Amino acid sequence: MNSNLFAEAGHAGVDRLSRTAISFRRVPEYVLGLEIALISMVGIGSGAAYEQVVYGAVNDWSRHIGIALAVCALYGGATELRGLNEPTAILKGRRQMASVAAIWAVVWMFVTLVGFFLHIGDRFSRGSVITFALAGGGALFAHRAYWRHLMRESLASGRFKAMPVGLVTFGGDGSGSFASIARRLKRLGLSPAHHLVLPEEAGWDETQAAMLRFCMDARAADVQEILIAAGWEHAQLAMRLAQTGRSLPVPIRLVATGDLSQFLARPSEQLGFLTAVELQRAPLSGAERFTKRALDIVVAGVALATLGPLMALIAIAVRLDSPGPILFRQHRQGFNGKVFKILKFRSMTVQEDGAAVRQAQKNDQRVTRIGGFLRRTSLDELPQLLNVVRGDMSLVGPRPHAVAHDNYYDDLIADYALRRHVKPGLTGWAQVNGCRGETPTVDRMAARVRLDLWYIDHWSFWMDVKILFLTLRALRGANAY
Repeated sequence: MNSNLFAEAGHAGVDRLSRTAISFRRVPEYVLGLEIALISMVGIGSGAAYEQVVYGAVNDWSRHIGIALAVCALYGGATELRGLNEPTAILKGRRQMASVAAIWAVVWMFVTLVGFFLHIGDRFSRGSVITFALAGGGALFAHRAYWRHLMRESLASGRFKAMPVGLVTFGGDGSGSFASIARRLKRLGLSPAHHLVLPEEAGWDETQAAMLRFCMDARAADVQEILIAAGWEHAQLAMRLAQTGRSLPVPIRLVATGDLSQFLARPSEQLGFLTAVELQRAPLSGAERFTKRALDIVVAGVALATLGPLMALIAIAVRLDSPGPILFRQHRQGFNGKVFKILKFRSMTVQEDGAAVRQAQKNDQRVTRIGGFLRRTSLDELPQLLNVVRGDMSLVGPRPHAVAHDNYYDDLIADYALRRHVKPGLTGWAQVNGCRGETPTVDRMAARVRLDLWYIDHWSFWMDVKILFLTLRALRGANAY
């Protein structure tokens, strides 16, 4: 029985990692603490500097301190609740930045609304508040980028202190599964100092004896935690092994693998003494629909007011470029299959809306000169903000397809109709993950549907906000013809 896979080389690696004073697991504390200090300094400093430059003196330091502390509390609480201070979240890079930007924007929206309803907005200089918001956002981005770089470099060079753990795996020599799991644990600041491989054919007496010897070895090596990697087929045995390891005064956790990992990642709730795991999400609740609708109205309303001049220029360009209406209208299916007319700036010489609708293709001769630019930049979609305000669509959701395409794919893709459990969106999870434009094969559409259904199953207000920010980056894609 192999109870210590690393031997001398493994222990040397653990000793090297232990020489640093900073633990990988304490990164969230450092990140949150430094960000609170950073926001406080930027808030007080930028506000005071603005007043000094514009008015020649700082009128009241307490106002700058008060708003800085309020923003710190709101932002710090939100990032902690969303898990954005965790090392795995910081390492995600762009997605982490999008989430931070979304929280920072929502915090300032909330502060602005509170100031409006309490009639205290006139006590604060608008210039100092705007300076704080912009400077604070830039400082947060720089801070997060620094931590991401620091952690990637430190993990690669072994400068972070790793916590030694014991790892139990099943089957064969365990080298393949161990290598994969060990790599992931290293990213979490966990170093498998001891490894126990349990053969498939071993009986319970032999397995239990091996676990007891493993626990004694782990105790001697000052292992801080025991991890048992198991899938469905070994879940019950993992529970029995945990009972065997109770003699060791360290936590024992299950690392779910395979289908079990996906199952445990789903939302669950207690029904009395029973635990219910959500296998399919129901349509959004009343409170969730209200929250989503509020976001739609606020963002779409602001976007229409801001982009109105641009939309007017596009309308003029479409009219001058080719004969035909400015807006293209086509029937689409919305929530629960309700049919509505989607609005777009006309970008083609045809206006198909019947039983046969041909998708736009690369170098499509039907696309007008201005239409090609509008489609590449997605500016042709701007009139759909009116669909959002009217309630036909949401800002975020599965993209609606022509009714003819819906009828076609309903028969070919089993879960295609489930996309209509929520309102269609101007953008969606599939679009920010690269699924834009033409779907020449059923497999391409099926991939898009899988992403749409994942979004429906995992919807949250913060996910919608994140997708809106990610959409700005996704617009650079080259698949929209």
